[in-house]
Formats: sequence, C-alpha cells, structure tokens
Amino acid sequence: MDCRKANIALITIVSTLLIITCLVLIKFLFSGNEGFEWGSVSDWFSSIANLIMAGAALYAAWNAKNWFQTKIKENELNHVTKFWTNCDLFSLEVLKTYENVRNLNNTEPEIEPINYAQLVKTEREVIDQLQIKLVALKSELQSLTFWKVSPKDESVFEDYFFSNQLALEGLREVIGFDVNDIHERYHYNQNYGRMLVETAKKLRKTHASLKNDMNNLFHFSN
Repeated sequence: MDCRKANIALITIVSTLLIITCLVLIKFLFSGNEGFEWGSVSDWFSSIANLIMAGAALYAAWNAKNWFQTKIKENELNHVTKFWTNCDLFSLEVLKTYENVRNLNNTEPEIEPINYAQLVKTEREVIDQLQIKLVALKSELQSLTFWKVSPKDESVFEDYFFSNQLALEGLREVIGFDVNDIHERYHYNQNYGRMLVETAKKLRKTHASLKNDMNNLFHFSN
C-alpha cells in the first residue's frame, strides 16, 4: 500500500514538473514574437487542466464504484464462510458429544470411573450449550439476508437444524438416569441403544448435506 502511494506521488510530481517545463519552453520560444499573447496560452492550458481534472474525477468515481462492489462481495463471502465454518464446528461438537454419551450409556456400573457422575453432569451441560449454539446458528443464517445472501434450498438448512435439535434432545434423554440407580441405568442402556445407532446415522447424513460448494447452497447478490 505504501509503495502504491509513493508511485502516485512520484507520478504527480513528474507530471507537474513536465507541465511547468512546457510552459517555460513555450514562453522562451515565443518571447520574441510581439503578436503572441501569453494570456491565450494560459487559457488554453487552463482548459486542458480542467478537462484532465474532470477525467480524473470520473475515473475516481468509477474506481470507487468498483471498490464498493468488490468490498460488498468480499463481505458476503466472509459472512457465508463464517456461518459455514460455524456449522462445521458445531457438527463436529455434536458428533463428539454423541460418542461421549454412547460411552456413558454403555458403561458398566462395576467398572465405571471414579468421576462417572461428574462426566455425566458435564455432558448434560455440554448438550445444553449446544442447544444454545444451534439457536445462534439459526439467527446467523437469517442475518445473511442483510448481505443479500439467501439459501437456494431452505429445506437443507431446516432439516439440518431440526435433525440436530432432535438429536440433542435425544442425547440429553439418554443420560437422564440417576447415576446411583443401577437398575435404572441398565434400563436406559437397553432402551436407548437402538436409538443411539439411528441418531448417529441421521447426524452423519444431515451434516453431509452441508459439505457442498457454497454456490450450490447460496444465492449471492449480483
């Protein structure tokens, strides 16, 4: 950026010196000509200068328009990229939570770690936080309309949000048992095993739906 400014300053100085040199040369050539009027030359150069300034103004306006259009495009892309990245990170967090919940559900009371109760409590809190993040993602998608960006197929995102919401509610339910009630834990293990398998399949399928080119998922302004 500094190099560009230096080049502009150098060109301006050289142009100014060139104009002054031309004026001096003209005055020198016509200094002995009694019929020559210096005022007409200055008027002529003044007109040229005005034309140059008008052209420069038009050029600057054209560049400014292109600059704003470029910045708008950059902002559109940046916001979509941010949303897309957040969705990807969220998907990874949900799948990690699924694995943790599955392990907790399958843990035999006889061989459970000392901090088992704390692990269950932690996962419940993680699920609650993920539900909050899911709401934030919905708001983030809606905010893209400010940048004139909209989904090509809204059902893709509706299914993504709905599937993750159901999965989180299900995972929260899977570890809803009393950690000190061994009978209840066995009951939960037997009843939610199949549901966990189905949840994993749905999550992977739903998350894969966003593994697509941005241009196939979003409409961008022209």
